[in-house]
Amino acid sequence: MSEIKLNKKVIYSVIITAIVVFLVAYIVFKYYPEQKKLSDLNSYRKALYESISCQYSCPLESQVVENKTGESELLPGLECVKSCTSSFRALQISNSSVSDSELQADGLVNDITSTVNGCKQKAFNNSTFKVDTSAYFPCVSEDLISLKQKYSYLN
Repeated sequence: MSEIKLNKKVIYSVIITAIVVFLVAYIVFKYYPEQKKLSDLNSYRKALYESISCQYSCPLESQVVENKTGESELLPGLECVKSCTSSFRALQISNSSVSDSELQADGLVNDITSTVNGCKQKAFNNSTFKVDTSAYFPCVSEDLISLKQKYSYLN
């Protein structure tokens, strides 16, 4: 019978090679795709935030609201709102793979909703049962800025 002798250097080389191959495979097939997905998701969240922030920052114009009694209200200008939403809509179409649960996972959407609702409550006039839009829109615009401290990807 012949015996095959393996020296320690060969065994260590095989083990180290296996570990390196495993690490490279992990990085290529697991880590990098996850980081790419997270980066894309955070870019999408940032675009959402910027679109909403832009809309609430638009100059207020007196507009007649349909389905009302013909009264005019101060609302963000339509052209400004359209320009705020156009780039986000294009991104939304190209990133249709983003699910609602992924979008809401870090709390940004909930914080935006809370900010909007909080300002609505602050600007609500109990005597007229209407929201004072001249106070509401600036409130939301200013309060959204504070979210940049909580979510680093917004900067």
